[in-house]
Amino acid sequence: MEAFIAIAFTSVVALALFLKLNRAVTAIFIASMVMPAFVIYAEFFRPYEGGGASFWPISFYVGGAAGFISACIGVGAGFIVSKFLKNKRPNKA
Repeated sequence: MEAFIAIAFTSVVALALFLKLNRAVTAIFIASMVMPAFVIYAEFFRPYEGGGASFWPISFYVGGAAGFISACIGVGAGFIVSKFLKNKRPNKA
């Protein structure tokens, strides 16, 4: 459940960064760090909940890929929102 919240948070961070900075690559790069940070937090700072071997390197890579995809979705939403906001502003003549 917490991983789904982290994925949604990644998209929201990417959306907010894109709208603030107006730079897609920077927003994707910074927002992609949310999922690996979550994996590191879950594996090293929370008590161990599993019963077998810990496969945190695999979850780190998969979480990084999921974070990148989620950040791309957030920036895509940022493009749509910025186009919508640009069309709603009155033209100054």
